[in-house]
Amino acid sequence: VVLCDACRETAASKTCLTCMASYCEEHLRPHQENPVFASHKLAEPLADLRERICPEHSKVMEFFCKTHAQCICVACFPLKHNGCAISSPDERRIELEAELKKTLYMLDGKIEKTLLIISQMKEQQFLLKESASCRKRALEIEYQQIRDLIDTDEHEAMKTVDKELESGQAKHQTLVMKFGQNVEQMRGAKESIENLLRQKQSLKFLQLTKEMVPYHQICLIWGGSQDPTQKQPQQTKEQGRS
Repeated sequence: VVLCDACRETAASKTCLTCMASYCEEHLRPHQENPVFASHKLAEPLADLRERICPEHSKVMEFFCKTHAQCICVACFPLKHNGCAISSPDERRIELEAELKKTLYMLDGKIEKTLLIISQMKEQQFLLKESASCRKRALEIEYQQIRDLIDTDEHEAMKTVDKELESGQAKHQTLVMKFGQNVEQMRGAKESIENLLRQKQSLKFLQLTKEMVPYHQICLIWGGSQDPTQKQPQQTKEQGRS
């Protein structure tokens, strides 16, 4: 609220641009009734009256210089702005408002266009993400199939090794049992021979010898002195003839 400069209590109803003061209804009456104040310019109450005063001439800046883009008073005009493009502040405001509205319209168009581009870019980002996700899922399936094939192949290879191990162990177990039986037979033969050799009577010795398994049959248990786990080399024709 702009207060009356005369009483400083009541709200001002007008501002006198000539007196450079604001007045309430009571203190404005001289301006309305006395012809002396007839030439004074009255305006709506101005709160920024001090800002409208020319700092050089202490007069209200009633004009706007378009050339220098500044407000000027009536005293500034002939001294520094003679020949400049001059208008009132209100006229200049109308012109600037029109220019600013055009700028706003242009900015609205650019904002709308930019938002459309952003929307399209986000859509492209979404499509790229979906494409990458699909490719990842396809790769996961493909590599899982490869892993399954490798696992199956590994399992089959392990089974083959286990079968070979089982077969080899069975063969060796058979040989071990056979060799064990041979050892028992040879131990029995050894014991019989040792008992025979301890016989003092020749007649008894000969009788017992006749009852014993012939020596060459005992040797055949082991195939003579050869290791039965080793294959015997085949005789050549020349060796057979000799």
